[in-house]
Amino acid sequence: MGIMHLEQSHHIGIRITSTGPTAATATHLHSPRAALMCPSADLPSVDIAQPPDATHFDPASCNGRTLYQLLTGGVVPRPIAWISTINRAGVTNLAPFSFFTVVSVDPPIFAVTQVYPGPHRKNKDTVVNLLETKECVVNVVSDAMAATMNATCADYPYGTSEIDALAIKTVHSSVVRVPGVANSSVRFECTLRDTLDIGNGRVVLLNVVHIAVDNAVLGHDGNSIDTTLTHLVGRLGGDAYARTDDQFSIIRPPPPK
Repeated sequence: MGIMHLEQSHHIGIRITSTGPTAATATHLHSPRAALMCPSADLPSVDIAQPPDATHFDPASCNGRTLYQLLTGGVVPRPIAWISTINRAGVTNLAPFSFFTVVSVDPPIFAVTQVYPGPHRKNKDTVVNLLETKECVVNVVSDAMAATMNATCADYPYGTSEIDALAIKTVHSSVVRVPGVANSSVRFECTLRDTLDIGNGRVVLLNVVHIAVDNAVLGHDGNSIDTTLTHLVGRLGGDAYARTDDQFSIIRPPPPK
C-alpha cells in the first residue's frame, strides 16, 4: 500500500520507559491494571515470544496526544467518510472523518466517531447538522480528490459551506435531501439512527438508506464494487495517507479437518 503526504519488554513486570516530549511509563507488575494482565495459575503455560525491544504504554498514564498518536498510527489504514450534511436553513457542510466503520450489514449501519478536541465538548458542524436534519451522505475519497478533501478540514465558521467555498461539484441524492459529491464514485445516503457519548468521543450511528455506485467502478456481476478502479485513499498517522491501489488477494482456507 503506497503512502502519500498532504501539505498543510521482555516480560510483564519489567518497567520500560520511553523518552521525549510524549514520554510514558509502563505499568509495573504490582499495579492493579497490570495485575489483570498476569496469567492465572490455573491456566496452562503458553510459550509466547516477546518483542525484544518493545516499549509498553499504560493508557491510564498517557496524555491525550500520546494516546491519539499511538491509536492513529497503529490502527491503519482507516477509511475516510467524507460526510455532506445540511442545516435547517439548507446550507451544506462537507467534512472528513477517519474514525469510521461498518457495524452492521443487515441492516446496513455505519459508525462515525467525533472526537472532542478540548474539554468544552463542542460538536462539529457535521454532528450539529445531523442532530438538526437527521440526514447525510457518506462520500468515498479517491486520490484525485484527496487535496480537496483535506481542504474541507479547514475551520470554516458554522454556516459557511465548504462545498460553495471550494466550488465542489455535487449531485442530487435519491432518498435524502443532502447532495453528494459528484466526483465520489460511491455515495452512501444515510439517516441518523442514534448517538452515543463514550469518553471524549461521540459515536454517531447512521442507517444506510441508499447506495449510489458509479457504473465505472461497478464489478462485473453488477452487485459489487471493483476496488481496483476506485483508487481510494486511507488515513495513516500524522499527515500521511495511503493509496489502496497496491492490492493482493488471499483465498480463505477451508475448515480444518
